[in-house]
Amino acid sequence: MYRTLSQVMNDIGRRTNYERMPPRTRKSRMFNLDRMRALMKALGNPESSFRSIHIGGTKGKGSTALMLEKILLCSGKTVGAFTSPHLVHVLERIRIGGRPVEEKVFIRSMNRMRKVFDRIRPTFFEIMNAAAFLIFQEEKVDWALVEVGLGDLEAGLGALPPAGPGLAFVAQVHALGQAAGGHRAAVAG
Repeated sequence: MYRTLSQVMNDIGRRTNYERMPPRTRKSRMFNLDRMRALMKALGNPESSFRSIHIGGTKGKGSTALMLEKILLCSGKTVGAFTSPHLVHVLERIRIGGRPVEEKVFIRSMNRMRKVFDRIRPTFFEIMNAAAFLIFQEEKVDWALVEVGLGDLEAGLGALPPAGPGLAFVAQVHALGQAAGGHRAAVAG
């Protein structure tokens, strides 16, 4: 059982982390939604308990998420947001009501997942996504704003049914479908 954030980070920090790999070393066969789907199923499909907006693009995803978050908060909605990577602290990735998730809430979500880590072997990004989804379920968010990860299929968001897409600036390489190994539909969500 995790008791501290340091314990959590030491454990999940040893997991595969595509965010730390140079893009040229990533191969499309490395990315597989089966792990994320298995993780969601093992956790009782928390992603089905809230509406979500996927935010994708080349630049401006974080800014778009923040603007949508403010709009929804001002309209009285309970909002969760998942963005990556974090700038200073890992808890920045998951926000509830415009604020980073509390450490004790994050640790509690990790303890709920810990028992399935060895069986499913999720990546760092998949673990962070799943933690966000558990927290969004627990906090009973009306809307979850979820920034697409590394820009294409590896994001693990194929397991999350969107209520609507959000699209920030898309560079020419994405428009041509060259990112995501030629999968144009993956870029657009």
